[in-house]
Amino acid sequence: MKNEIDYEIKNISDELSDIEVENRRVKNTLNQIDEISYEKDMLFNNLKDTWKNGEMFYMIDDTEDEIKKTQCKIIDQLEDNIHNLTQRQIFLESKQEELKHKRNKIYD
Repeated sequence: MKNEIDYEIKNISDELSDIEVENRRVKNTLNQIDEISYEKDMLFNNLKDTWKNGEMFYMIDDTEDEIKKTQCKIIDQLEDNIHNLTQRQIFLESKQEELKHKRNKIYD
């Protein structure tokens, strides 16, 4: 019984470690999106300064809108991923504490 509990605790610990790594990866991706977004905004501002009217202006404006919509979808997905990882982490930490408590009762 004690070995089974220790095994479960180790598995949970491993999964928590994986969650931490994935959480950092997703947050890093969000930071990279912010950096790219800043550069994108500067590019589109320069393009709009170059073509202040006419068909090219509208093409640039439409393209910028499409990119912003796609960017928002990606950010939403990444934030949902962080939320899900956090919920899973909370659940696993709780389960791990229960198992440790159970294991301690066996030792007593």
